[in-house]
Amino acid sequence: MSNFNIRLAYKEDLRSMYSVEKTSFAYPWSYDSFAENFYNAFSVYVLAENEYDGVVGFGGMQIIFDEAHIMNIAVKNDFRRKGIADGMLCFMMSYAKEKGAAKMFLEVRRGNSPAQALYLKHGFNVLTVRKNYYSDNGEDAIIMTAEL
Repeated sequence: MSNFNIRLAYKEDLRSMYSVEKTSFAYPWSYDSFAENFYNAFSVYVLAENEYDGVVGFGGMQIIFDEAHIMNIAVKNDFRRKGIADGMLCFMMSYAKEKGAAKMFLEVRRGNSPAQALYLKHGFNVLTVRKNYYSDNGEDAIIMTAEL
């Protein structure tokens, strides 16, 4: 992972991050929804990049008072299993704590066991399950939380 830089994202990064969104999810957000969320006053986005491949991953969260909510973490298929999501999650957790968040929450698809393993590794615990949470296919969401 050492050859990837993780940093806060800026408006100039929006199209590159959306490219990762489109190739990472079976049901990606629309560009308008993605951009609207990016420009939300509570939103913070981070990205992973290198000089050869550009943006290869991103993560988004909202920080409201003492809580941070991870909205998405995505890594291009060819760059998965290289510690990039791990690095971005660490960056996001540290940044949220620095901004005053004491807890972090997220929803993860029941069928996404690699993501669940990543979150468990970083101290997240299962809070509850929301049945039929995802409107695209009715999949359950596992709600996870961690103290920061």
